[in-house]
Amino acid sequence: MKLTRELGDQRPHAFVFTGDGQAEIRHLEAISNKFDGEERQLLFPIALAPQKTTGLNALAILRVAIPKYPNLRRFLFIVDREHFSSSTRRVRKEAEVAAFLTKQLHASVFKSTELTPDVAFLINGSLEANAFELCIAIRGFTAKGGAEEEMARLIELKLHAQVEPNHEAVRKFLKDRRTDESRLIKHSSIKYVEQAFPGICSALRWLEKQP
Repeated sequence: MKLTRELGDQRPHAFVFTGDGQAEIRHLEAISNKFDGEERQLLFPIALAPQKTTGLNALAILRVAIPKYPNLRRFLFIVDREHFSSSTRRVRKEAEVAAFLTKQLHASVFKSTELTPDVAFLINGSLEANAFELCIAIRGFTAKGGAEEEMARLIELKLHAQVEPNHEAVRKFLKDRRTDESRLIKHSSIKYVEQAFPGICSALRWLEKQP
């Protein structure tokens, strides 16, 4: 799969947005290249993303994306675990997303499906009579965790080193070794990548199977 920031002649396989920022997109860009379906595109249009919108509030982009892309009904939302009030119970995470969709966006939610326990799930619904599939990939391993925890896990797996799971510590560690997050992901095995980024990988595995 390939991440693109502009809508071309090819119909995107899914529309991507995040609840945290550019780190998610950099990581997704590197990870998606490890999955089959090179002809399939994941669309992340930067110009459409709401400014300074984080956490579940970023789901509001569906109000803009669904009418703007009427033929696109599949969405991938990547968000850090820290944005959920319940960090450990899957059902509550699904309920939080469903509540936001129904109360804030006035969408209808038909069902939710677990893809991988505690890290990825799927919600089917409709907004203004337009059906959608919303795949949610959760990042991080602890209650206040997120992308930095996953990068620290990859460093531990690939480079056999312990690094504090925060942006500055991860960046300095990789800079001292003349590399960066994207290159580390690129040169890591799919086995390590799936262990370090379980939510994103689960979502991409699901997307691989979709027509």
